[in-house]
Amino acid sequence: MISEHQFKEICGRVRALLYFGSYTREDYVEGVSDINVIAIADDKSVLMELASMDLSPVVMNEETLHMLCREGRSIMLLCSE
Repeated sequence: MISEHQFKEICGRVRALLYFGSYTREDYVEGVSDINVIAIADDKSVLMELASMDLSPVVMNEETLHMLCREGRSIMLLCSE
């Protein structure tokens, strides 16, 4: 899991950071499920940093994110500009 220090550092480098997938629903199983995150950022090194924190980062454009929201997918905003 991401520490508070790591969270603040990452949030300072992205336009938005979001959780999605089982972590935002009732079917998350600690120690079994992965934690999916979406980082909207210009700095692509953020993805590697998130992966090094045992998170599963996903790259998507804003159009795809809007489509997921319209479909009612469970997404949790962590931080934004």
